[in-house]
Amino acid sequence: GIAIQEQDGSRNEAEIHQFGDIASGSNYAKQSQNMTAGGSRNDAYIVQNAFGNSAGGNNSALQTQDGSRNEAGLSQRGMGHKSEQFQLGDDNIALSTQRGRDNRVDTNQWGDNNVVNTAQRGDNNKALVDQTNGQSYTVQQNIPGGLPAGGNQADIYQDDPNGSGVDNTSMFFTPESSTPVFNSIAPLALPNI
Repeated sequence: GIAIQEQDGSRNEAEIHQFGDIASGSNYAKQSQNMTAGGSRNDAYIVQNAFGNSAGGNNSALQTQDGSRNEAGLSQRGMGHKSEQFQLGDDNIALSTQRGRDNRVDTNQWGDNNVVNTAQRGDNNKALVDQTNGQSYTVQQNIPGGLPAGGNQADIYQDDPNGSGVDNTSMFFTPESSTPVFNSIAPLALPNI
C-alpha cells in the first residue's frame, strides 16, 4: 500500500493507518506539512501493522513538517521497518515507537525547544536523533517487559544552544522505498450536505 498526504497551512491533522501482516508487507507512508502560508500547529500520525503479525514488516514512513508547534507521531510493529521524521521550526514534538527487530528510526529537529521521544522494543534496532538548538531527547530500547533484545544502537547528535547551524547529515539514512509519481486528480465537486 502507498499513502501520501500533503498539507499547507495551519492547524491541519493527518493520519495514515496501514495494515499488513505478511513478511513482504512493504507499505509506504509519506506525510508533508508545510508553512508557505505561515502554517503552524499541525499534527501528523502514521501507524503501520499495528495489529498484524509480528513478522510483518519492510514498511517505510516519512514525515516532514515545516513550521512551529507541530507534532509528529509514528508507530510500527514487526521487522525491517524504516522511518524518518523531519521538523523545521520552533517548539516541535516528535514521538515514535517500534516493536520488533531490525527496525530503524531517524528523527531530525532543527529549531528551538524541540522534544523527541523514541521507544524501541526488540533486538537489532537503531535510533538516530539529530537536533539543533536548545532541545531534549529520550530514547528507550528494550523497555522492561518488552521482547528479548540485544544489538540495539542509539546515536544522538545535538548542536549547541546557540545553534551553530552545523547539521550531522552523515547520520541520515533513507527509506528503501521512494515516492512514486502520480497523475494529478481533478478537483472533486461535492454537493453541500
